[in-house]
Amino acid sequence: MTLKFVDVSSAQGNYTVGSNGEEGIIVKVSEGTGYVNPNFEHVASQAKASGKPLGIYHWLSPGISGASQADYFIANSGEFFEIANPILDCEQKGITVAQVNDFVDRIKAIKGVSTIIYTSAGA
Repeated sequence: MTLKFVDVSSAQGNYTVGSNGEEGIIVKVSEGTGYVNPNFEHVASQAKASGKPLGIYHWLSPGISGASQADYFIANSGEFFEIANPILDCEQKGITVAQVNDFVDRIKAIKGVSTIIYTSAGA
């Protein structure tokens, strides 16, 4: 069974869950160790209230340890860290396998689940 998800970041503003007929939401929480999506809680709260599946993601930035980025992601995910699937967006040039492994290992140690990773051919 295929579900239609929508990826929501600050580029979509205060997105209204269900406005595109999606069956699930993936919302950006953070990037690096200095950016939090200002619309994250608004969109994630709507997804939770709707009962739709929710994924939350972090945009991995080069030059910053994966573990410290995982800690930043967790700290800014609030209650949603416990109920949503963690996802790591690895699309920026310059990130390393070590960063990815450190991020994934930290999430696994804290939450006990695997992190979904998505990337592109050019990354």
